[in-house]
Amino acid sequence: MKWPEIQAPDSHSVNAATGWLELGAPQEAQAEIERLSFLLRYHPDVLVIRWKICARMLRWDHALDLARSMVKIAPDRPAGHICLAHSLYNSQRAQEALTELRSAAHKFPKTSAIFYFLARLACRVGREAEAKLWLSRWKDMVDDDAIKNTINDDPSLAPIWKDLGVSFEKPSTRSSLVAVPAVIDVSASKRS
Repeated sequence: MKWPEIQAPDSHSVNAATGWLELGAPQEAQAEIERLSFLLRYHPDVLVIRWKICARMLRWDHALDLARSMVKIAPDRPAGHICLAHSLYNSQRAQEALTELRSAAHKFPKTSAIFYFLARLACRVGREAEAKLWLSRWKDMVDDDAIKNTINDDPSLAPIWKDLGVSFEKPSTRSSLVAVPAVIDVSASKRS
């Protein structure tokens, strides 16, 4: 289903909410979203923002509900599946997160973020061989600079660094899968 573009003045609240999130102010972002009509709060683009707000506030139970809504309302958008997997993982349900993403990988074979997250999750649950396969698929989709910069700075992939020829050992600024995935943005959620 094709969703209509959000029109002014509502688009101003959506943009403001996005800005507040970028500034690290989820409460202010939430206040902007609450200005929208009830129905507009279920627009797929708004659901992504609402999910990010919950994720930033570490409210994984609400984030999980929103992600499930995204998958039901906009099953043709990969963002819902990625958000659902993040929510499951951060709700201590790593195996369900992996299952969700494996399914999404078949449905969205051109969405590189899914393959990268699959590699990270597989490493986290001790499935290094599987992680290498997903990472290989991801590498085929992105340019060399992205590969070097991302892999070398991701502690989730540390179990397979040696196999990848990574000798980078300084502490990373990324600590875990709890972080809100940067790959989920409104524009990316429209691609397959």
